[in-house]
Amino acid sequence: MFWLPTIVKSLSGHGIGSTGALSAVPYALAIILMLGNSYVSDRVHQRRRLFVWPFLIIGALAFYLSYRVGTGHFAESYVLLIIAGGVMYAPYGPYFAFIPEFMPQNVSGAAMGVINAFGALGGFAGAYVVGALGGGTNSGAAFIFMAASLLAAGLLMFLVKRSRVLEGEEKLQRTRMRSAAAVLAAGAGASPDPLLGGALESALHSGRRKTH
Repeated sequence: MFWLPTIVKSLSGHGIGSTGALSAVPYALAIILMLGNSYVSDRVHQRRRLFVWPFLIIGALAFYLSYRVGTGHFAESYVLLIIAGGVMYAPYGPYFAFIPEFMPQNVSGAAMGVINAFGALGGFAGAYVVGALGGGTNSGAAFIFMAASLLAAGLLMFLVKRSRVLEGEEKLQRTRMRSAAAVLAAGAGASPDPLLGGALESALHSGRRKTH
């Protein structure tokens, strides 16, 4: 978010020191949301779009509302800007964990490299685009641009789908994992252990990735 100080300065009219301090607050919220979202994703053992697109949509809405509030109400506009800046980073953990599980291992590394390259390009060019659009001036073009970009990113997540072949293999392996867990539990004279099933699922899931 190299463009953030430009918007904050135009909204507040403060000097460099105050602008830097105000610009740091969205990053603090981003750390909390990123860790919290990643923790929940790990706890439920899910790497799904549900941990990505809602934050992007919220960010788009917050940017638009920040523009609508206007520079005449700096406190409200700044709070919305904090929310928008924070939620942009919340999906990072689940999103980058989603890629290697979503794609075969032989292409996931290259895919992550391309994604990071475009992300860096967007961060570099974004500062120029926001500046060219007037930052946070009364025109509001920069806010609309950021809101539209986040909205587009959130909607594009609905187009990301797994291959039917990979989905079929995953379902078959899950059935085998449950059967293996039941057999091992029966041999030990105990009821099936869900933790054992989870361990087998993780092991076989890793094996599937390596075979691709």
